Amino acid sequence: MMHQQTMDKLREMTLNGLAAAWLDQQAQADYAGLGFDERFGLLVDAEWMSRQNARMKRNLKEAVSPWRTSS
Repeated sequence: MMHQQTMDKLREMTLNGLAAAWLDQQAQADYAGLGFDERFGLLVDAEWMSRQNARMKRNLKEAVSPWRTSS
């Protein structure tokens, strides 16, 4: 499968954290020495962290919203 097709599918499935981490892995030679399981684990960790960060941002935004005054 072509890399662009893979990226398009990852973005369509809203796996943006995984897509970004995959691009990072391709750009850095350090990852070439890792096995599939290790690289896949890092990609899953990146997606999980991306979702956790997005959830935290949403929660903070919602927590701050009631305190804002409309001017």
